[in-house]
Amino acid sequence: MPEAADDEELQAKLKKLCDEQDAFKEQIDKEKAERSKAGKKPKAGAKKTVQVNAEASGSNAKASGSNVKASGSIPKRVRTFTNPDGSVERIPPVAESLHGIHKALLATVEILGDTWAVNEHQAKYLRGIQLSIANLQSAMQTHVVQVHSRMVELERRIGIHPIEDEGFVDEEVEPADPEDLEVCEEVEEVHEEDNEGREVENDETMKDPEADKL
Repeated sequence: MPEAADDEELQAKLKKLCDEQDAFKEQIDKEKAERSKAGKKPKAGAKKTVQVNAEASGSNAKASGSNVKASGSIPKRVRTFTNPDGSVERIPPVAESLHGIHKALLATVEILGDTWAVNEHQAKYLRGIQLSIANLQSAMQTHVVQVHSRMVELERRIGIHPIEDEGFVDEEVEPADPEDLEVCEEVEEVHEEDNEGREVENDETMKDPEADKL
């Protein structure tokens, strides 16, 4: 398989790099030991060999890095944060966050549209109820005024002087007709005759028969 071949090639290059690094380290240790013993500068040939080995190791490291990138074996880093309770949560990428915000905005617009329609429907019914209450109140006031006016008119016809309430004064009430006044006078005459008859009866009952015989 190509992936297995790439892994084997990568392992071979890494092994070669490790071997070169070990050789470079042994060379450095050897030069330090020689300097400490002889107290002299290292030879030019040895220095050149060290430089060549270092350049070779650098080129191998670059090659191995390029191979690792090409194979894509290094996973992407996941961003996380720790909550106060100790739990760890993943921080979503920017694209994912923007997509979530877009969906939330669309849902909010739909909810606001439905709410506006419901409120408009409720406002329509409330306006109708308010108008009905105003009409009912006006009709009740008119009926109360009419009843009060008729009561005042009847009391005037009978001859009772009503105590008019300022809240129920009817400016449109017409004065009583002369015929109504004549009816009131006849009623008063009947009351006077009844009173005289009662006085006569009282006088007759108070007479003593024995006193008349005497």
